[in-house]
Amino acid sequence: YERFRPFVHALDKFPGPRAGDPAIDFTARTLNSDHVRLSDYRGKTVVLETGSRSCIMYVPRVSAMNALARRFPQVAWLVLYIREAHPGSKIPKHTTIAEKLRHAQQLQSEVDECRTILIDDLNGTAHRLYGGLPNMLYVVNAHGVIIFRSDWANDRDVERVLSDQRANIRHTDRSPSRMPP
Repeated sequence: YERFRPFVHALDKFPGPRAGDPAIDFTARTLNSDHVRLSDYRGKTVVLETGSRSCIMYVPRVSAMNALARRFPQVAWLVLYIREAHPGSKIPKHTTIAEKLRHAQQLQSEVDECRTILIDDLNGTAHRLYGGLPNMLYVVNAHGVIIFRSDWANDRDVERVLSDQRANIRHTDRSPSRMPP
């Protein structure tokens, strides 16, 4: 399918690993084309969000998430750049990894994204491992265990999890398909 559409996804179900599960390792590229693995961040809390230039849920929340990243500098903040949520004439579907990398670089400058951007492969391997939704978010503790996941990224939810001293032992899933305010 060319675009994310609600009828394509069972929004009452959130596929992918659940809170309490070990994080699934994957390899992605950085904006410098270096390869990194999620496991390279073991020993740190990780906030992993998915997004793209055409994602209407991701782009408007970048400023709020960047503010959280500045407030919690000890956390590894990652954005997994996935396929375009709504490709069109201005932002077309990615056909090469070079094109996807270029789109991710443009995203960084357009929205002043300060978090580390990782580029998924053209097949969306990492994206599919984690559920395949356009703007999901996972918090992974230093031991590699998912302590929170949400089908729609929301800075207030992330702030609550990161502020909770018990977050390393408490596992929570946000209610599926509850759109953030």
